[in-house]
Amino acid sequence: MSNLNNGERESALQERVNILKETGYRSFNVVSAKKSEKWAGVKVVVKNKKGRELTAEGETMDEAYENVIELIDIAMDDKA
Repeated sequence: MSNLNNGERESALQERVNILKETGYRSFNVVSAKKSEKWAGVKVVVKNKKGRELTAEGETMDEAYENVIELIDIAMDDKA
């Protein structure tokens, strides 16, 4: 059963990543998503209309997007 919950979580997270890439997520839009020049990884930068910028890194593009989604969720939940 824990595998099912983990699978559901990954599916929901991937759906949020797709939303971020296509239309933005919780008022944030992607500014850049590129391989790091300093290390073997990827860096994603998002920004909202108020100018708040969040940056996340990962070993893969998917991991970096997942990490920035989690940062957005934390930032927005703290605001509420």
